[in-house]
Amino acid sequence: MLLASAGVAVAAPAQVDRPSVVIGEVKSISGTTLTIARGQGPQLQVLTDAQTKFVSKDNANLTLTDIQVGDAITARGQWQNGQLLAKHVLLMPDRAGGMVTSITGMTLAITKLDGSALSVATTSSTKFVTKDNPNAQFADIKVGDVIEAVGTLNGSTLTATRVSFRTPVEKTGPFAIGK
Repeated sequence: MLLASAGVAVAAPAQVDRPSVVIGEVKSISGTTLTIARGQGPQLQVLTDAQTKFVSKDNANLTLTDIQVGDAITARGQWQNGQLLAKHVLLMPDRAGGMVTSITGMTLAITKLDGSALSVATTSSTKFVTKDNPNAQFADIKVGDVIEAVGTLNGSTLTATRVSFRTPVEKTGPFAIGK
């Protein structure tokens, strides 16, 4: 389409028809609109409608009412007037990482990078992953190991569906400062 202005022909901007993705934390919910924060950038609005499909690894019947403020989501859809009309909304599992400070039963106490404490509860269905052991088990985790857990956070306890872990390398020599 060409537009004429003062005798000069100018091409109109093309409509972008490709899907877009927004990843972030739900900051508020108003009706069928989710306000999402993406790091330090501006908040964005994700619109949902009757055609939006909500998915989660652990819940095949997820709906908008299952999404809560504080949840991490990935939304895929089309931009309309500066808002994303979502075709799909994926509820991301909670995750946390840190150093194991104690082990009680099947629960790991960890100190996160920010210095806060968290309990990581495991169950018989929790999968354990480490680089060097394809058959890793809970018993392989030791105090001092660094873990990354994925699951469901409830208060100060994350019930893990997956725990990856490693033993930090011992610092020796001139780089052992702060050991």
